[in-house]
Amino acid sequence: MKNNPSPIAYHAISLAVFLTISLAYFSPMLNGKKMITPGDTRQFQGMVSEKTAYEKQSDEAILWTNTMFGGMPTYLIGSPQPPRGLQIINSIFVLRGKARPLSFLLLYLIGFYILLNAFGVRPQLSIIGAIAFAFSSYFFVIIPAGHATKAITIGYMPAVIGGVYLALRGKVLVGTIITGLFLALQILNNHLQITYYTLLIILTLGIFEFVSAYQEKRLRPYFLSIGALLVAVILAIASNATVLWTTYEYGKYSTRGGSELEIDANDQTSGLDKSYITGWSYGVDETFTLLIPNFKGGSSAGSLSEDSETFKYFSQAQGNQYARQVIKYMPLYWGTQTSTAGPVYVGAVVLFLFVFGFIMIRSRLRWWLLTLTVLAIMLSWGKNFMFLS
Repeated sequence: MKNNPSPIAYHAISLAVFLTISLAYFSPMLNGKKMITPGDTRQFQGMVSEKTAYEKQSDEAILWTNTMFGGMPTYLIGSPQPPRGLQIINSIFVLRGKARPLSFLLLYLIGFYILLNAFGVRPQLSIIGAIAFAFSSYFFVIIPAGHATKAITIGYMPAVIGGVYLALRGKVLVGTIITGLFLALQILNNHLQITYYTLLIILTLGIFEFVSAYQEKRLRPYFLSIGALLVAVILAIASNATVLWTTYEYGKYSTRGGSELEIDANDQTSGLDKSYITGWSYGVDETFTLLIPNFKGGSSAGSLSEDSETFKYFSQAQGNQYARQVIKYMPLYWGTQTSTAGPVYVGAVVLFLFVFGFIMIRSRLRWWLLTLTVLAIMLSWGKNFMFLS
């Protein structure tokens, strides 16, 4: 007679696997190797320099700085937050200091593992799926760019979706708790663009589940689940009311609040200029980077090998030392975006399994996933598909 491990044991093993992978991947940095300080991080350090210096000197928090745009509130650039339950839970998932990039990878893995378990995937396969998700190139491209809050909110996204699915499929209490907790954590990190995309995914899931509930004549439990989820959403928003309200209040006076001064009237909107918003639009043919990473060349500041013709040319013209410096930061990208730190690459194996699974597995969820995939790709085209954008 077999004694299979309990679900808790499986989850503990999965967590140990994820921690081992994260430690192994970031071991050079943890062993003293330094990561280049991201540009956004350097800008942030400049923004808070006056605030940091004052608080060190006076041991008193300030809510205004004179060094940004002639003066502005500090609540979006490191305003002190009193410790509370949500902050403490967030600090468990999102570590500080040297361990922080490691915690991003760990959060990607855990978040998607929760999603796959919610969808009924076996823990062993959930581990593999979580690894495939976490090692998509984009999730690593944004780390050296300094997009920390984006990385964190992306990490929480799958858990929110998993919670919603559990609630809609009858596990209302567990699903509602998971949804409320991880949505609150996502909103806390204040990258509302990713929260907006999360809600789009949930909305499409809700529509497909409604059709399924109608066909199976279980509309009453469906609407009860929706009611419970709405309570979870309201509580998640209420627990972050301070964050959301200050963002809303400040947004009206920031670049996202529109301007009376416009060089091009056709570029004017109620918020950011269209040219800025769509500056990082994926080219239609650039979508092939999901399968072929360097389909459009790679990074705007990528490196070449010493075997490249570029190195040989500069080596002959200026010497090896100069050539080595030049090939470190070459403009390899030739797509339609303003610039890019790297392509969005999902992986040939993952794409093959997606197509294979869509054909072979007769599940209603495949149409939801296909709809989401097509919608996400078309949204990424931005200015190249303004009908949707």
